[in-house]
Amino acid sequence: MRILHVLPSFGLGGLGTLALSFVRALTEDSHAAIAPKYAGTSPELQGEFPCTTSEILRPVLDHVEYVRVLTNEIIKLGAFDSAIIYNFYDHVWSAIALKRAGIRNVLCHVGTVIAPEPATKMLTSPHTNEVTFVPASEAIRQKLKAYGAKNVGPTIWNGVDLSLFSKRTNGGSPIKVGFVGRMAPGAKDFPFLINGWGQMSAAVRKLAVLQLVGDGPLRGEYEKLADAFVEFLGQRSAEGVREFLAGLDIFVMAALPIEGMSIALVEAIATGLPIIATDVPSNREVLVGNGVLVETPARLAEALGKLILEPESRALYENRSRDYRNRFSIGACVAKYRELLA
Repeated sequence: MRILHVLPSFGLGGLGTLALSFVRALTEDSHAAIAPKYAGTSPELQGEFPCTTSEILRPVLDHVEYVRVLTNEIIKLGAFDSAIIYNFYDHVWSAIALKRAGIRNVLCHVGTVIAPEPATKMLTSPHTNEVTFVPASEAIRQKLKAYGAKNVGPTIWNGVDLSLFSKRTNGGSPIKVGFVGRMAPGAKDFPFLINGWGQMSAAVRKLAVLQLVGDGPLRGEYEKLADAFVEFLGQRSAEGVREFLAGLDIFVMAALPIEGMSIALVEAIATGLPIIATDVPSNREVLVGNGVLVETPARLAEALGKLILEPESRALYENRSRDYRNRFSIGACVAKYRELLA
């Protein structure tokens, strides 16, 4: 089977990491990738993706031209049996191009809890009648159904290669608390995390350090909110993120309600970290006894203080994450996608 992966960019964000995991697991198939939305700011995926790649810039607000250019680019890459679209809000235009290029079996990975508009119009477009939407969580599945999507596949949680997350290097002083995410408007809630951190007593904060991996247009704003016990480490490669997670003692998943299924959260579970997460539908679905859900910055400060001061509490959640990690195997995820692709 020849599979085309339609990505928003060739950067190794959550979607790029997921696509790369698929390609590495689906070794019996051949693959190509195309990123028609915008140029990737991180080149890692182009260097690692073992397939033909093509990247074109999206003509601003000109969907007709976008479809025409994308169709031609797909045809240049050759014939495909199936395709996976990784960027939900462009799926209509991508689906039109894919059908014009002769690809009939199209899956659309939906990894974000979608808002009513423009999702309702896009989901009910006749151009997506033959697209199978694959939700990454039950919360997303419920939204797809409520908004009128005709073809909703089974919920398939995002997976990772668990063998890459087998070593922990944490321990010692100070206690390291961390989070990974893009510092831009979207699904991540850095202000919630930084404010919760600031509500802990100074005595507790002196025992720990909050380390933030990621970059983006809001970084300067977040740095102004933070105190001396917060470190901004900037962007990391996929390997760098794994090394960062291995060195942590506690992971905090600060997400807004639109968060679907965070790859960073899955990677933290795969690492065997104790986790504190905002109480939003996706986090609630993933953390079942292996983490603490919090509703307010004050509650976050309380939960953080407990884990920082109590090694036995950290050990309890570490053991639960390790017991739970097999549910997020990329093998299980890919096997379900393979059934839909076939």
